[in-house]
Amino acid sequence: MKKESKSKALKEVAGDVPVSEYAELMLDAILEEGVLKEIPVFSIGNSVLKIVNRVKAKKFKKKVEEFSKSAGGFTKEEMTSFFEGLEEEDKQEEFLSELIDVVERTDSEQKAKIMGGIFRRLIKKELTLSQFEDQIKITNAMLLTDIHHFMHGYHNEYIMADGLGDILTNYRVVKRDILIVNQKKTWADLEEGQQIKVNFQLTPVGQLYLASLHQVYKENIQADRFYSKNHSE
Repeated sequence: MKKESKSKALKEVAGDVPVSEYAELMLDAILEEGVLKEIPVFSIGNSVLKIVNRVKAKKFKKKVEEFSKSAGGFTKEEMTSFFEGLEEEDKQEEFLSELIDVVERTDSEQKAKIMGGIFRRLIKKELTLSQFEDQIKITNAMLLTDIHHFMHGYHNEYIMADGLGDILTNYRVVKRDILIVNQKKTWADLEEGQQIKVNFQLTPVGQLYLASLHQVYKENIQADRFYSKNHSE
């Protein structure tokens, strides 16, 4: 497929096509562009290459399905408003191309699901474009187990102190506060001594990312632990 035909297909997405129908277009765009055919063949036969391509296509389709289900549907007004904003900055095609690429490259269906929820918040104007890009980068970079530990244990100081806080600090999700406190080392000590205490606090980046995760997995989050925050709050 020529680049201009792909460009036309991508631009048409910005019209009346619901996000739930992106899966087929995204898959076709990558297959027809030949991206999957660029896998190094080395000494393997052409028939093996075709099998590899089919496996990759199947995995990609599953990731797109998870993305689409998590993103849900939008009104025509919401979609038009968002894509008109991109068109004004001449970023419409670039954004859609990168969206296809990031879903294809993500290492799990669960991460694709998270990305779908983040995309939904972008269209709903709960996130800015730069915040959306930050959250996609964080999702790609972090281990899925660490993402889930953060989602469920953000309020637990022991989980945070047991290594998770240090990991999240690297992604600006939390900030580290080091305090000198007077306390007993053990309950049997008669006198208090100075101790170093490390606290981890959510940053604005972390607050918005946690809210995105809780929206995606709201059925698995305790009601009293559900975290909600938009960029304007």
